[in-house]
Amino acid sequence: MIRMPIVTLLVVLTAAIAAPTHAIAMTEQKLETRGEFVSVATPAPGHSSEWTMSVRAPEEEMENLTITLVSTSGTAVSGPHPIEITLMDDEGQRLASGTAEQLRNEVIFLPTPREGGWLTLRATAALPFEAGDDYKGSRAELQFRFSAAMAMDVAEPDQLPFTGASGVFALLILAFVLIGTGVWLLMRSSRAEGSAEIDKQAHPRPWLSTRAENDGNES
Repeated sequence: MIRMPIVTLLVVLTAAIAAPTHAIAMTEQKLETRGEFVSVATPAPGHSSEWTMSVRAPEEEMENLTITLVSTSGTAVSGPHPIEITLMDDEGQRLASGTAEQLRNEVIFLPTPREGGWLTLRATAALPFEAGDDYKGSRAELQFRFSAAMAMDVAEPDQLPFTGASGVFALLILAFVLIGTGVWLLMRSSRAEGSAEIDKQAHPRPWLSTRAENDGNES
């Protein structure tokens, strides 16, 4: 009765160690882009400058297409009334807007173009009317970056279901505990069976033999 739970625990532990795991791997795709870097001449107060940026989808399916303003420079992006940037898709839908400081490092998700097709974004840089002549002759350098990645389900048969060093140590500790418990229960069971046999030999039960003799006499 005791050995069956022990065997079950060992089987479960072996299955947990040998079971393959699955991970989601993100593979970055190479993109063909245009206009990721732009140098904008500061417009007059209350006016805006416009430009376009484009990205081409590869022949295979593309997912998670984004654009990020990764760096900025120039006097037009600082001060009390910096230029305000707006990004729109090719249908005029606003995707993001704000100052260069507000948009820097913000990941902006884009609609996915058809395979092999181009996606063109429209961008504007507007100088607030309140800026006056303080930004006259200034410029802004803006570096954008398109990015796309595809999620892939990757089997990892050589990895434990726990991830990281802490998970591996936890599994090893669990293995030692289960194995130690199994050995202790087996030893305890063997000792109990041995003690019962010794007790039977050391303390015979005479009534059993007497009953057997009586049964023989009656027959």
